[in-house]
Amino acid sequence: GIGVTTGNSYTAYTAHEALLMGAREIGLNPEDPNLTLAVVGGTGSIGRIVAKLLAPKVNGKMVIVGRNKEKAEKVASELRPLTNAEVLSSDDVKGIMRQADMAVTVSSAVDAIIGADDVKSGAVIVDVSRPRDVAEAVKDRDDVLVIDGGVVKIPGDVEFNFDFGFPPGTAFACMAETMMLALEGWSGDFSLTKELKEEQVLQTGQWAKKHGFELIWMRSFDLPVSEEKIKHMREIISRRVNSYG
Repeated sequence: GIGVTTGNSYTAYTAHEALLMGAREIGLNPEDPNLTLAVVGGTGSIGRIVAKLLAPKVNGKMVIVGRNKEKAEKVASELRPLTNAEVLSSDDVKGIMRQADMAVTVSSAVDAIIGADDVKSGAVIVDVSRPRDVAEAVKDRDDVLVIDGGVVKIPGDVEFNFDFGFPPGTAFACMAETMMLALEGWSGDFSLTKELKEEQVLQTGQWAKKHGFELIWMRSFDLPVSEEKIKHMREIISRRVNSYG
């Protein structure tokens, strides 16, 4: 039969990559012990593995947010041995997002769950969910960087003859995963289990490098993030970092 994939492994890989890239661009050091990282939807298959990839890279606070508090705590307990960060669990999206300096959000909510008043000044957020978890209104916050997760550049000269609303030559990471599997001559299923395997996720990162798939420059609400925005975010962060010191 035909091998099937959800494309979730490479989606997870690019989400963690996008957060680290976004943080670096605005002058946030993910290893800073003063920072709080939130993973909203951290009990789902993508959220869980994104949290696992980020855990060894953070030293501050890490909060797994899920609708089911027990499941969130279970994920948190799996992560504690992997990180220097203090790992907490919560079911309070808005409360945690108000404290988060960095966040990946990948819930399966139908409507936006993070509004303009629910985000901390200077925060970087990767929103992987479609429909979005972060409300359109957050666009108007010039002190927050929301990055559209899951969009990558496809190698070579590709014409999809279909408008995904992205620049030419780009596609969702989940579709890119299917292309990679084809390039690798992979015939079985991939990324199908509820619990994504870390080695498979890292494998997609390797394949991406090998075949030339890469993150596109940050986009926010379907538009490229401007240099002005980055500069403004850097100013906010540097003021804040100086206030610790």
